[in-house]
Amino acid sequence: MMTMLEWSNLTKLQLSRYGEYYSKMEFSKNGFDIYTSEIDDKGIDFIVRKVGDSPNIYYYEIQVKTIRWPDSKYVFMRKSQFPINKNVFLSLIIIKDGRLFHYLICSDEWNKRAYSFFKDRRYEGKKSKPEWGLNLTQKSLPILDATFRFENTITRL
Repeated sequence: MMTMLEWSNLTKLQLSRYGEYYSKMEFSKNGFDIYTSEIDDKGIDFIVRKVGDSPNIYYYEIQVKTIRWPDSKYVFMRKSQFPINKNVFLSLIIIKDGRLFHYLICSDEWNKRAYSFFKDRRYEGKKSKPEWGLNLTQKSLPILDATFRFENTITRL
């Protein structure tokens, strides 16, 4: 495991790449095939494929966000690139207190509005483009941990 000092030495780009590779490895470890595009211009970082009971095959689009908490407490995905769909997921990696926490959240959670930390930012009449967001506070982290921990969510796919 990396120490806090090592995590802090990574640039945002390095941290982001690490998160993508880590997420891919976790999906692979759980029996998924990984498909990566050569150009990331659609907001989806990779697609995973799972063979279910014959003849069922399932595909999921994965967007990865990696942050250092509490340096970053908000993550967002542009609505134009992160549609609400049962096959679109956010793979969220939070580096907190020198430890890595991995979450998997289906995009349809933003429609459910079950938790106040799921944000729908419309920005009507503003320069910013509409986005789906997560406010990651001291209160929201335990809920996130109990509800969306990767190793629990992956078993339902």
